Amino acid sequence: MADLEKQKIQQDLEQIRDERRKAANTAERIGQALLEKSQENVTSLENMMTRQTGLSHSIKVLTA
Repeated sequence: MADLEKQKIQQDLEQIRDERRKAANTAERIGQALLEKSQENVTSLENMMTRQTGLSHSIKVLTA
């Protein structure tokens, strides 16, 4: 599911980048795409931190 969301966000950003119609890239459209991308980054960072915390705990248990 996360990969599908990531692909959708990527497609949305590419559409904004490649848009050629006058006034098509509104502040709302660009802002929404940026919010989605930032949320994806936050989620990715949270997942990374969770894995790191789990790994740190495992190392402590192994070395105790």
